[in-house]
Amino acid sequence: GGGGGGGAAAAVLAAGLTGLLQPGVLAGMALLAAAGAPWRAARRGGPRRLRPSWWLLGAAALLVLDWTACLSPEWFYDGRVYHLGLPDRFLLTRKIPVLPEHLLTYLPLNAEMLYAAALASGGEEAAKLLNLGFAVLLAAAVAGLARGIAGREGNAGWTGGLAAAVFVSFPLTQVENEITFGKPA
Repeated sequence: GGGGGGGAAAAVLAAGLTGLLQPGVLAGMALLAAAGAPWRAARRGGPRRLRPSWWLLGAAALLVLDWTACLSPEWFYDGRVYHLGLPDRFLLTRKIPVLPEHLLTYLPLNAEMLYAAALASGGEEAAKLLNLGFAVLLAAAVAGLARGIAGREGNAGWTGGLAAAVFVSFPLTQVENEITFGKPA
């Protein structure tokens, strides 16, 4: 495996702890990560081919609805105060300050480190879209798991799409996709 989201969160944390939490540094880290993506894909044997199905198209339609909701301002209190509020404060100070008055700053902030990078590059909408991106990856993982359970024969073609559609149709999943709650991350 690679660093993935955990590695990215650790890199943003390191930038914050050293006082380098600023858009230029974060953009440089993103470019370095993107430069390594083709090598990682080649090492795994290339990108995997996705077989479309009607169920998968239904899941995609639901995710498009979530995408439009991501373009609206954050309405969830916890998202505004904690999940986006702390990273925004970190970006203002260009570091991760000690905040003894805010108990939650003593918790692991992996998702918030990724939100900080998204806030620096594209504002609140980018942070919400990052969260939606995690939901898309999670739906793809659900589809892959269902296809693996169904096997390579018979119903495996549509089973993954159905599983992804069921997953993204849950009301809780839809709400979590639209807010910066940090759980899909």
